[in-house]
Amino acid sequence: MRKILTFMPVLLLFSAGQVFGQVRREALTIRIKTSAECQICKKRIEDYLKREPGLIYVNLDYHNKIATVRYYTDVTNPDNIRTAIANAGYDADTVAAEPDSYRLLPSCCKKGGMAALKAAQIAARKAADQAAREKRH
Repeated sequence: MRKILTFMPVLLLFSAGQVFGQVRREALTIRIKTSAECQICKKRIEDYLKREPGLIYVNLDYHNKIATVRYYTDVTNPDNIRTAIANAGYDADTVAAEPDSYRLLPSCCKKGGMAALKAAQIAARKAADQAAREKRH
C-alpha cells in the first residue's frame, strides 16, 4: 500500500506534464509586399526579422518583393511584423519605411536603386567601349 501511495504523486505529475505539454500553439503564415531590391535586401530583412520574437520562418523573394513569414499568433501579429520590416528601412505593405533606417541602406537597396545601378553600369560599359574604339582609330 505504501508503494502505491508513493507512486501516485509521481504518476499524477507525469500525467499533468503530458496534458500540459501537448498544448499546441497556433502558427500562421503571412505574405508581405516589400520594397526590397536585391540579394542584400534579402539578407538584411531576413537577419533583422530573426531577432523578432515569435517568428518561425522568414523568406524574402526579392524578385517579387514578397516576404513570407510564419509566426506564432500568441507572440506576435502581422502589424508587428510589418513594423519590424519598416524599422529595417523597407516598405511593408502599407507601412512606410522608417526614414532614418532607409537613409542608412546601401544605394542598391533604396527604391529604384538596382535600376539606377544597372543604368550606371551600362553607361560605364558604353563609355569604356567608346574610349576603346577611339583609341584604336
